[in-house]
Amino acid sequence: MLEAYGARLAVSAPDAAVLQAILDGLPRGWEPSREALAAEEDIGWRFGIRRAADGYLIRDDQGREHACAELDLAIVMLHSQMRRFVGYHTDELVFVHAGVVAAGGAAIVLPGHSFAGKSTLVEALVRAGADFYSDEYAMFDADGRVAHYREPLVRRGARGQEEVDLGPGHALDPAPVGMVVLTTFRPGASWAPRRLSAGEGLVAMMEHAVPARHRPAQTMAVLRQALGGATILSGERGEADETAQLLLAASRAA
Repeated sequence: MLEAYGARLAVSAPDAAVLQAILDGLPRGWEPSREALAAEEDIGWRFGIRRAADGYLIRDDQGREHACAELDLAIVMLHSQMRRFVGYHTDELVFVHAGVVAAGGAAIVLPGHSFAGKSTLVEALVRAGADFYSDEYAMFDADGRVAHYREPLVRRGARGQEEVDLGPGHALDPAPVGMVVLTTFRPGASWAPRRLSAGEGLVAMMEHAVPARHRPAQTMAVLRQALGGATILSGERGEADETAQLLLAASRAA
């Protein structure tokens, strides 16, 4: 049994080596549950990987199995399902699909779906001097501050998934939101964003919030609190390094 941010789940594997590989790739906030292991029939949320004739089968929280030929990719897919489960079922935090860095004690939140270029921009912001908080999820507490996710950035390259650990070995304090940046990459684009209202920003953030349908009232209340004093910008961007410098300059001037 594992526990993460108040949500508990069970994980199984065909042998100790595969189980250890699954556990080694989880964020530092995930730990073995202190509760006694329940009988199998009492466990409502079980994830796992098992061997099949042509590779592996990944079990999600609904009991469905998905085929995968390679173990490394199977573990990546399992982690994604487990993280999303925690985002739905924790009552402690509101998870939003977003990259997050902090500069000058305030968070810069980059909401976006996969392949929107947020990981590249997060990495550029960290190289430019920001503190790395998350590549995958912004986790908002009840006061609207962003908690430190503590998971390595995942870069997609020619060899598949590659982890880049940009963060410190210790947890960073939750940070208030200073800026929300809604952007996608377009070759040759110049960063000339328009400023959005808090209401427009809230609508955009709800689109990326994991529990928006499951816990809409709580999600909206937390995000409204988070955006209360934030600058919200929207626009296409060009190269990540140039955009990172402009965002940090805007953050310092805010």
